[in-house]
Amino acid sequence: MSDKHAVRPDERAAPLAAEQNRKMAASAQAYVRGSTKRFYDWLEDLKRTSLPDGPPSWICGDCHVGNLGPVASAAGSLAIQIRDLDQTVIGNPAHDLIRLGLSLAMAARSSCSISFIHSSLVWCCTMNSISLWSGDSGCCAVSTWSRWR
Repeated sequence: MSDKHAVRPDERAAPLAAEQNRKMAASAQAYVRGSTKRFYDWLEDLKRTSLPDGPPSWICGDCHVGNLGPVASAAGSLAIQIRDLDQTVIGNPAHDLIRLGLSLAMAARSSCSISFIHSSLVWCCTMNSISLWSGDSGCCAVSTWSRWR
C-alpha cells in the first residue's frame, strides 16, 4: 500500500479546510450548510435584543435542509425530523429556526424553478413563525406577500 498521498494527523487541518472551502463555493446553499461556525459568529455579533430569547433547550446546532429527512415509524407513518444531532447543544431555539429559515431560503434560491419572490416568502414565513413564537405580532412581509399574489 502506497502512502504517497498520506497526510500526517498534525497536517490534516489545512487540506480539510481547503476541501471544505471548495465544497462551500459550489452554491449559496452549500455555503450555508458548511458555515456553522461563521453563522454563530454572525449571531454573536448581533445585538442580544435583536433575537427572540427562547428558553434554554436542546437544539440541533446545525439545523439546515440537509439535516432534515423522513423518518418512518413501525406502523408506516412518516415524519420529517432532524437526522443529524452531532452538534446538539443546550441553547436558544431561535438559533435553529433562523438557521433553518436561511437554509430553506438558499435552497429555494438555488432552484431554477423557484422565483426570488417565492424564496423570499420562505424566509418571511420563517421569520413570521419566529415572531409569533416570541410573542410579537408577526412579520409584516407575510401580509405584504398576500397582496402580491
